Amino acid sequence: MPYEEELRLAYAVGLNAIALAAAYRFARRRLGGDFVRQLIDAGLIYYLLQYVVIGALGLMGLLSPWTIGPLALMLCALLWAGSGWRRDEKQLAPPPQAHHTDRAAVIACFAFVAGYAGAYAYQQRHIPPTADDALTYHLPAAVQWLQTGRIELFPTWFFNPANTYSPLGGSMFMAWLIAPLGNDALVRFVQVGPLLLLFLVLLEIGRLLGARTPTAALVATAAVMMRSFVNQVITPKDDVFLTVFCVAAVMSLAAARAEEKWSPWRAGVAVGLLLAMKYTAIFSLPILLLMADVPLRTARWRRGGMLIALAIVLLLAGPWYLRNAMLAGNPLFPIDLRVGGVPLLRGLFATTRSAALATPADAFAVLFGGRGFYGPPPPVMALVLLAWGGAVVFLARSALRDALWRACVVGSMLSIGLFALASPYAEVRFVYPAIALLFAVFAGVAARIPRGGDAIAAGMLLALVMYTTLREPVQQGFALFALIFASVLTAMYWLAPARYAPPMWIVTACAALLIGTGYAYVNWTAYLTAIADARARVWPDPAVQGELGRAWAVLDGDAPAGSVIAYANTHFVYPLQGARHRKRVVYAPVQPGLSALHELPPSPQPLAGEQIPSHFTEQTRQRADAETWRANLVASGADYLLVGKSGSIAPPELTFIAERPAAFELLYDSPGAAAYRIRDAGALGD
Repeated sequence: MPYEEELRLAYAVGLNAIALAAAYRFARRRLGGDFVRQLIDAGLIYYLLQYVVIGALGLMGLLSPWTIGPLALMLCALLWAGSGWRRDEKQLAPPPQAHHTDRAAVIACFAFVAGYAGAYAYQQRHIPPTADDALTYHLPAAVQWLQTGRIELFPTWFFNPANTYSPLGGSMFMAWLIAPLGNDALVRFVQVGPLLLLFLVLLEIGRLLGARTPTAALVATAAVMMRSFVNQVITPKDDVFLTVFCVAAVMSLAAARAEEKWSPWRAGVAVGLLLAMKYTAIFSLPILLLMADVPLRTARWRRGGMLIALAIVLLLAGPWYLRNAMLAGNPLFPIDLRVGGVPLLRGLFATTRSAALATPADAFAVLFGGRGFYGPPPPVMALVLLAWGGAVVFLARSALRDALWRACVVGSMLSIGLFALASPYAEVRFVYPAIALLFAVFAGVAARIPRGGDAIAAGMLLALVMYTTLREPVQQGFALFALIFASVLTAMYWLAPARYAPPMWIVTACAALLIGTGYAYVNWTAYLTAIADARARVWPDPAVQGELGRAWAVLDGDAPAGSVIAYANTHFVYPLQGARHRKRVVYAPVQPGLSALHELPPSPQPLAGEQIPSHFTEQTRQRADAETWRANLVASGADYLLVGKSGSIAPPELTFIAERPAAFELLYDSPGAAAYRIRDAGALGD
């Protein structure tokens, strides 16, 4: 079809623009509050809409690019009609800080974060996904759902089985961006949206803790500009999603917000989406449990609000856990559920603490010492922990009496403590919500400094964050662009105060978006060709995937659209689905009687995260049988085969291939991987 790719781009941009407009209109007219609160509610509604559309269609087996649009537009029409023609006046008054200067500070900080994230994404626009989790299950699951039309298990063979059975709410947001385009051009930056929403939620929590709006805005900017968060804008994962839904739940349960008309609905959506992200949401539960008394003490919650919130949580997150309970009798399958060492529900394995967290010194180095890619910079955390200590000493009474202070001061440390004692992986991203709330504590403590000192303290924190983030010239260039962008928007706002409609800063922002969209539209086909070519250049780089990446490049060029590609001894399968996602991936088991991961034998010993892939890879290879493998390969309809060669033991598939050389045409061979065309499926059954 002529201009197919351009029409798909228009479809994607139009769908998201309508969804955002409908969400914002409903939030502004029905939910009340100042423009920060309206933007937060609009963001939650926007992601709720995506989740409901993908989830409903996926459960019915009707998920496709051409069913997503009609259902989404129907829900947008309901939001638009539900917002009415007049604003609901039965709302709490805007916070007293809603001043012209305060709004300018928010616009400047928000624009700076958006400008930096946009510049970073633009600079990385040709780089394909490279993160392990993205290549293993986040993106492959979303593509498989769109190929089959149904949300179903995506088996992570040769990896952690928990990623097969865990909730995959992040992949649902990715499917929303993949479907209209049929490629990963936008989904690679799926976490830009939640990063901006995280800024707004942390700003609001800072204000609820007593900080002035400019101070809270500076601290929120420092939090999201920390490399742990901002570096994820080019990574298709779910860590920032989980963080923003957790802190949004904390914000919703704050005493100052709990009496609002829509508070139970807001909290239910935030908690439901949090629990729908992944199992590691468990590390955030201590934070929310410390606020459990709020619904019990709030009249609106006692008059049916608790039932509303609980119903929303069950509707959003419940299906993931119900599926596991029906399949394996354990809602948290494949993880053993134990109390005091006594198993309650059986899984495939019990977890034990990572070796990298074995001692208090190790745990501190991982959490606050900058060890690993995901850890926050030590100087920044030293300053934040100093503020936390000040809260403990000077605000102890508030930290115990006020639920919000209790969640931020005590809950954050309980979450971090649970991580240090029980996490099977030494990855700080599991406690990002706790770290984000520690920044909110900084804002609350700074608010107690005499007027003027709070802004100085927040500015010092932001300066330290920027110093640790902007180490490379290219990052400094992003910051310069962001500074110019923020300055222009703020100047436009000052030149056209909010009493004029529409404000000039909104017109300027919309004009910038239209120009950017037009530029993308003109260059879209060339851009898609460039990112497809980049797959063959980036993945084979020795610093990325090396020889395995070269095998992907060979299959990218040799296997036509519609091909079925079997794989063995590798969990990186997303590249096999093709640049336009028109190839299907399958695994042919070598073990008799094995067709699904939940059929593997349970581990007799608890496993740390570092042990899980190797253990289940070995279990998958047990009792390898050539005839079983050949029969499964034929049944899968595979046209091509990729065999990874990582590990000390050669995969049995290589031996089976050598026994039937006539059935396979070698396309690529190296010490890291081998790729074949299956040229005679009949010879496999001889």
